[in-house]
Amino acid sequence: MAEISENKKNFQRVILFVAILIVLLFIRFSVFGKEKDFDKIMKYTATELNKTCPQQIDNDTRLDSASIHENKTFRYNYTCLNFNKDSMDVEMFAMSVKPAMINNAKSNPDLQLFRDNNVILEYYFRDELGKFMTRVEIVPAEYLN
Repeated sequence: MAEISENKKNFQRVILFVAILIVLLFIRFSVFGKEKDFDKIMKYTATELNKTCPQQIDNDTRLDSASIHENKTFRYNYTCLNFNKDSMDVEMFAMSVKPAMINNAKSNPDLQLFRDNNVILEYYFRDELGKFMTRVEIVPAEYLN
């Protein structure tokens, strides 16, 4: 009789373990599966945008490429034509362009999916000689308020 009771307890433990495993797998694939799907969307977006690069934005700015990075970060890589890092105040430059970038992140209909998924937008700027100038980051708290 004790043997049947012990087998019943073991069977219940196995059932409980399998149930927990199924729940954990379901959560993993439903939650993290969406993350992976969105990563694919971001990769596709960067790939399609890169097909149009380099793209002249205005007289002083060229979009060279886009890429994705950790923590749902989408990076735009720009070259500032007619600018030399050594002869300008790059901090002032970053401060002057950030408000327009936040406004674009808030209002551009093409970025709605990024807004819906709390994507971090990064803008990397290089000067006309290819030297890194500055990086401007727009986080969801800045464009969702």
